[in-house]
Amino acid sequence: MNSRRIFIRNTALASGALMTSNIFANSKIFNTDTLRVATIGVNGMGWSNTMAALSVPNLEVVALCDVDENVLNKRKCFM
Repeated sequence: MNSRRIFIRNTALASGALMTSNIFANSKIFNTDTLRVATIGVNGMGWSNTMAALSVPNLEVVALCDVDENVLNKRKCFM
């Protein structure tokens, strides 16, 4: 249980860093002009974060993941 919480915390921190800052989108550290990301959990806040990420220039959402297949089917029509 504890390792799952650590994984979720670290994933949330990394996602937050990518989505709340344009530093990554404007950085020269990437070899391509497009930053490709995947979203895990596309219901509620996860979907809000995904939609916010799409407003970042040169960012492309290439994969969606959710444990609820109904939610996943509903969201993938937007991609």
